[in-house]
Amino acid sequence: MAVGDWETDVAWCAGFFEGEVTVFLSPSSKGQRHVRVSAYQKIREPLERLKETFGGQIYRDRDRGWSWAVVSRDACFALEAMLPYLIQKGPRAEAAMKWQTTLRHGLRYDKRTDAENELRRQCLEVFGYAS
Repeated sequence: MAVGDWETDVAWCAGFFEGEVTVFLSPSSKGQRHVRVSAYQKIREPLERLKETFGGQIYRDRDRGWSWAVVSRDACFALEAMLPYLIQKGPRAEAAMKWQTTLRHGLRYDKRTDAENELRRQCLEVFGYAS
């Protein structure tokens, strides 16, 4: 389904993203939040284009039809590629990418620097989460 031209595909995905896709910080089983980009559609084809462009997975969602999701570094790759085209969701995309830079697997919260903790607080604020 991808057109074949990277810039055209990314621009299409960014337009679709502005209206149909969500970016958020999803809690993991270990209490850490990770970046998640997802979309739900009644028809699968638009989600196939997202998957062909950025990877991720497509799942059958019993209530909504189809679901596409990409997480963590892969999600940030997609966000970074689309960022020049984003208007409304640009601030969330930027906050998600900044959040990803603060993730340190196995690192306790009290081992982060003050600067990392402040950046995380700012990111949580953009997403409307209580810090």
